[in-house]
Amino acid sequence: MNKPDTSPDPATPLDDEALGRLIENAGPRPPIAREDLDAIAMAARAAWQARPTASRARSRAAVVLALAAAIGALVFGLRAWRTTVESGSPSAAAAPPRVATVAAGSGSLRVEVGGVERSLAIGDAVPSGAVVLTASGSVTPVGEESARGSLRLESGAEIRIDSGTAARLVSSSRIDLLAGAIYADTDPDGGAAGDVASALEVHTDAGTARDVGTRFMVRVDSESEAPVLQVMVRAGAVIVEHDGEVQTANGGEQIHVRADGALVHGPAEPYGPEWTWVIDAAPPFEVADRSIAEILDWVARETGWTVRYEDAALAEAARKMIQQASRAQTGGLRPEATFVLLEGANLDGHLEAGVLTVRRR
Repeated sequence: MNKPDTSPDPATPLDDEALGRLIENAGPRPPIAREDLDAIAMAARAAWQARPTASRARSRAAVVLALAAAIGALVFGLRAWRTTVESGSPSAAAAPPRVATVAAGSGSLRVEVGGVERSLAIGDAVPSGAVVLTASGSVTPVGEESARGSLRLESGAEIRIDSGTAARLVSSSRIDLLAGAIYADTDPDGGAAGDVASALEVHTDAGTARDVGTRFMVRVDSESEAPVLQVMVRAGAVIVEHDGEVQTANGGEQIHVRADGALVHGPAEPYGPEWTWVIDAAPPFEVADRSIAEILDWVARETGWTVRYEDAALAEAARKMIQQASRAQTGGLRPEATFVLLEGANLDGHLEAGVLTVRRR
């Protein structure tokens, strides 16, 4: 029996199915000889070279322009990347959230973001995950002074950073203290103690300190064989945890985590030389147009002193005594200047065992 003719009619347009049958019936084509391929290549090259010079020039110009555009885009991208790194402000899509703002700083106050260090100035934002670094006079190059700083967390809490400190700001409620010391005031504006929004955890290799609406200092000795942790509480309470053991320190108390892991609980004065650096790191305090009572409230908060008035009538009068300080006297008030201010208001101040007694002259 004759095999039916499946060849398409030449007068009929080929659809996909018909074209497939035609290729299948035709079978594989013999390979093109090597010499034929070489001849085709030589002919194509000769034809291109025979084209007018202007045409080839235009082709070369197009290639050059394309390369220039690519290089320009690369340079622009590198500049943008460098600006991002130096400013610490990545693009909005990748930018970590701001967790703190610099309120005060002295000396070499720096921040490390993504392995790149830069200086910090008052008003600068500190992003999540950044490590704040303060120079220590004992390890810095000759001529570089030690540094301290004060940061305002997005939660509203305030932290002070001592010299020789490295602290990673994981979030506005968690700080990893790698070395040195920080002081935290989780209620700097005098709100309700224990405010959850201002709660803060300070993590170290030697233990964790969790505040309960308070003012406290955490110091870690990272140079010892085993990190040693010291938590001193000025007001409120702090919970200290290490290896599953938990203890609470209230105002006027401290907890040490020793090198052997033991937690030692004991008293701690809320004033004295251990706290002096906290005042050095404080933001400026404007005394002009404030009452004597307001100034003394600030001094008590910063020093840990207790202020007592000679009588209730004097305490009430101090609320109405407005300090008319000159601009040269504003900002950076030191506790020792308190006595000068009291004299100007015709008052006397007597300090003993952390109690400042204010009397009429």
